[in-house]
Amino acid sequence: MKHLMPLLFACTVAATAAVNAEEAKPDPFVCAATPKAVVSLDHGSRYVAADKSRSEFDEAENKAVNAQLKPVDGFISDLAAAANRAVSSAADRDVAVDCVLSGLEAWARADALSDLATMNAQLSAPSRIAGLAFAYAQIKPFLAPSDARTVIETWLGDRARATMTYFDTEAPKNASRNNLRAWAGLAVARIGLT
Repeated sequence: MKHLMPLLFACTVAATAAVNAEEAKPDPFVCAATPKAVVSLDHGSRYVAADKSRSEFDEAENKAVNAQLKPVDGFISDLAAAANRAVSSAADRDVAVDCVLSGLEAWARADALSDLATMNAQLSAPSRIAGLAFAYAQIKPFLAPSDARTVIETWLGDRARATMTYFDTEAPKNASRNNLRAWAGLAVARIGLT
């Protein structure tokens, strides 16, 4: 009995460790469905029109802007999760890389974010384009040359050129100098480096 207790304790610790290790294993990666590509954005401002300081939210307009950007932001979140999984999990890499590649290809073939009809759409798109470009940059080292890559890289290049043109020739004076231009610069730099 004296030797049985340490043995039982050791078996209990080993069984608990095995259960904890099993629970700690992440679930296999599952690709989120690619949403329909958002080609056009035409939202207005989040701010009260009469507020020259641009600091007072118009609740109704803010909701309208969020509703229009929600599918784009959700897609970027899904791509970022997949790209991160591709980098961090060799077991899930192929599935995660294909997830990002196929999602971006679908949006590229639809020419997503190419019809930015309002100033506010032009100003909000670059941060989203940066997110798409960063997801692509993360998986690019795992890709072989393909038609999908060509389509995506051409589309991202087009988005970068459109962003540069807008901020260099049409953006309002303050927007062309503030954080909005920084987002635009980040998007263009990421696309150029990739």
